[in-house]
Amino acid sequence: KKKKWYEIIAPKDFNNMGVGEVPTSEPESYVGRKITVNLSTVTNDARKQNTNITFTIIDFKGAHLSTQTTGISMLQSHVKRFVRKNKEKLDDAFKVVSKDNKKIEIKPVIVTRVKASNSALTKVRSIIREYMKDQASKTFANQFYNNIIFGKLQKELKQITKKVVPVSILEIRELKTQSIPIKIQKVVPQ
Repeated sequence: KKKKWYEIIAPKDFNNMGVGEVPTSEPESYVGRKITVNLSTVTNDARKQNTNITFTIIDFKGAHLSTQTTGISMLQSHVKRFVRKNKEKLDDAFKVVSKDNKKIEIKPVIVTRVKASNSALTKVRSIIREYMKDQASKTFANQFYNNIIFGKLQKELKQITKKVVPVSILEIRELKTQSIPIKIQKVVPQ
């Protein structure tokens, strides 16, 4: 069979931007596969160059493979630069469920401005968990991803947590959707 080039298209939240091309004679074989791209290329924002975004191919139409956002991860080298002397680094990992019943795993990283007591760090951790669970249950998964990509939730959380302990950095180190049911369509040649 002769192979054709298929363009991989980002979701409409990113203006259906092309993020790659693949040659194939069977486009249905790419459904379910993942592609990782630097976030700065998708958003045209150089400040987001330390983050990668993962798309999963969910469908194909014509010469296009459509995707949906399934993960965000910050580069490890960028995370290591956060911590300095006399500061606390706080990592966490938990799962939330979005309004459309998608399970999302969140791994935030928090860096305080000063040394903090364990009870204060525990309080910050619980505030973040409750806030994220609440926000996820109110929004669909793609909107939740967008709120995190563009920093809306981190900004709000920073304002809330600064009442407990001064926070210098509050970022989402990793975010990924647990499992996505994918419908594979069988194309019958005519």
